[in-house]
Amino acid sequence: MKRPLWSKACVTCGCSGVDHVPGGDAEDDQHMGRLLAGSPCSHLTTKVKGGGGLRTYKRNRMIVTNPVVSRKDPTFNTTTYDWAPAGLNQTLAMQFMQLIPEGQRPVAGTAGALQRRRKLLTQLPVYDQDPMKCQSLASEEEISSLLLFVKRYKEEVLGVGEVALPGEGGALSEAAAQRQLKDGADHGSPPSTGGSANGTHQSTKTEYRCSGCQGDVPKESPAVYAERAGYHGALWHPGCFACSVCGQGLVDLVYFWANQKLFCGRHYCESVWPRCCGCDELIVGQAFHTGGDGRRWHHQHGCCWRSVQESDSDPADRTRQTINPLSPTDVCGDGAADAVWRCSARAGPQLVPGLLVLAWSPPEGLQLHLPRNQHVVCVDMPGHEGTSRTGVEDYSIQGQVFRIHQFVRSVGLDQRPFHLAGASMGGNVAGVYAATYPTQLSSVTLICPAGLVYPKETKFINHLRNMEQSQQEQQIPLIPSTIQELEDMLALCCYNRPNLPRQAMKGLLSNRIPNNNFYKEGEKSRHSLQDSLHLITAPAQVIWGKEDQVVHVSGATVLQEALPNCQVDVLENCGHSVALERPRKAAQLLTGFLSAQEVGRDDAKKRS
Repeated sequence: MKRPLWSKACVTCGCSGVDHVPGGDAEDDQHMGRLLAGSPCSHLTTKVKGGGGLRTYKRNRMIVTNPVVSRKDPTFNTTTYDWAPAGLNQTLAMQFMQLIPEGQRPVAGTAGALQRRRKLLTQLPVYDQDPMKCQSLASEEEISSLLLFVKRYKEEVLGVGEVALPGEGGALSEAAAQRQLKDGADHGSPPSTGGSANGTHQSTKTEYRCSGCQGDVPKESPAVYAERAGYHGALWHPGCFACSVCGQGLVDLVYFWANQKLFCGRHYCESVWPRCCGCDELIVGQAFHTGGDGRRWHHQHGCCWRSVQESDSDPADRTRQTINPLSPTDVCGDGAADAVWRCSARAGPQLVPGLLVLAWSPPEGLQLHLPRNQHVVCVDMPGHEGTSRTGVEDYSIQGQVFRIHQFVRSVGLDQRPFHLAGASMGGNVAGVYAATYPTQLSSVTLICPAGLVYPKETKFINHLRNMEQSQQEQQIPLIPSTIQELEDMLALCCYNRPNLPRQAMKGLLSNRIPNNNFYKEGEKSRHSLQDSLHLITAPAQVIWGKEDQVVHVSGATVLQEALPNCQVDVLENCGHSVALERPRKAAQLLTGFLSAQEVGRDDAKKRS
């Protein structure tokens, strides 16, 4: 993810950090633990061992096991929920889940679980509660103001909804009173009396109405109570327990109660402090700019966040498409290829179509030299580099193609033909993708691609063949396990070998060693690109380092002869790692090729 220091959106594609940084359960639970600590809901947290007083969220998960009786030998289906209301038996918890729209149920590994995490990060931004996560607080006074604000809302506004059957508010009230007594004893202070002090007896009412939709709540159906609203004065259908501003269901039932309304954390904070449309942080105790449409900015953020060029004009009047940095659907939906902000400094025509780069190694060097108004999406090969993997997925070349196709569809990049580029194994995948999904691509760039039958072979390819024939366990040059082997790999891949500090070499090695067994499995079909060349119809560009010692540059001739619309560029004094050794030149060639293709399409339209 590339972004300015203060922006929460990626400079490259406009997506928010929610989509770029997957995070983990431990990080999310620490986030919630910081929020709930010091509030009446601190019983939902626990101390972090050795954490110096830090607390983490005791998130309640639920595992449901159902027998499958249709077979001769009984088996079981297991469903794991990443979150479930605390303090319920499984029957009532499942009733609660059934009342939530199916697509929003936080079942592990589903879109509902992903949506839960997005809500956690958008409804409860960490920079609304922790000054250390803010980039825009300008003084100690502002830091103190934010800390005081957080302390007050924890004591007076913040709460977590509780689930029970209608009429059981008295039991919840009594439990809350007991917690207050315990907290008062632990801290040497008398318990406070708030909305929970409404009696402890079972309600004798026979009809209940939802405080959200005003509809009836069946007595046998679970409902959500909010301590701040009073256990006998209000209850909600599970689907109605939502923010009164944005209408989203409240993540993990965390609410802010003010003016007799439910708020998510984001919109409660915005009701007290304005929020900067540039950095998404609260504007605490300082002057700010207000646009003609009512949006607010820190003065230093009233600029295009791509070029970071400030202007005296109203930011709302500049030439750009407005994207909420925390609304990923605006960027990753149907308009993904057009999702950019532009100011007058970079208001040149956007190159179309979008560019998807597949790489076996990070392509940041090449990416930095591409035009800023080019929409670029860079992905690692599934299962490689920093991506996760399982033991059941297909990581063959065809499997990689299928996974990339899933990704393209999920982010909406296939709404118009796009350009695909790949390097090394990524070039192999890109070529097979072009053969498998020809109508999706406007053109394709192959950088030193694997997967061909090369007229001339390198020592590396000969070494691999000898290993296969001898069936002996030998060291593979591209799979190092020692510092010396890593140095040999760099010498093999780079004609101009980078000079890396030894500590950096150790870090690279420590990241690769745990994956070596996976890399050694290899690819069953070493000629998958060669076998697919006759199916490639998109205009193609080939970029190859003349001194490539991994796959021989003679492969460029194979591609030029097999692909009728093929442009070949061979780089002098360059090895296999083109994006690392010659990033500027490779970017110039790629940009020129894309521009030529665009001009050709325009001419074809005029002639027609």
